[in-house]
Amino acid sequence: MKVEIKQTRLEFDGFAKVESAVLRFERFNGGMTEEMTRHRYFRGDAVAVLVFDPATERVVLQRQFRYAAHVRTGDGWLTE
Repeated sequence: MKVEIKQTRLEFDGFAKVESAVLRFERFNGGMTEEMTRHRYFRGDAVAVLVFDPATERVVLQRQFRYAAHVRTGDGWLTE
């Protein structure tokens, strides 16, 4: 999916780094979002937990855009 990064700026460069970005990304229907600001906190890789309801035997997932994942991998759409 298409991502347009209009501007990036290093907001903080101390113990950790924080970057802000003005961007738009393609929606599932093909249209583009309005410009928005997203932040990236440089902290390395992360871990996830999958929540399972044994009573219904279901897991709820959603697919959404994550700026930090886009910058790191080129594909910001994650299933969470």
